[in-house]
Amino acid sequence: SIIDNRSIEILRLENCFDQNCVNGCRALTSLLTCGRHFQNLHFRWNGLPDIDDVTAALAANPQIETLDLTGNQLRDRHADLIAEAL
Repeated sequence: SIIDNRSIEILRLENCFDQNCVNGCRALTSLLTCGRHFQNLHFRWNGLPDIDDVTAALAANPQIETLDLTGNQLRDRHADLIAEAL
């Protein structure tokens, strides 16, 4: 799995979770709290309407260099939360 493969540093999951009622926020939070430290995480177009749990997980993953959340219905409040977490 992605979590078990320690050689993966760049992860692209684009347009994977905004379909069939799969919770993109839960998936992203799981990735950020699994004990793995990804350098680059591209999580574009995955239907993240609310990211309160995600921002808490971001604070626990300081090694992340790039986080791409393009197209996830985020609002200004979410940007403020992300900035605080980083």
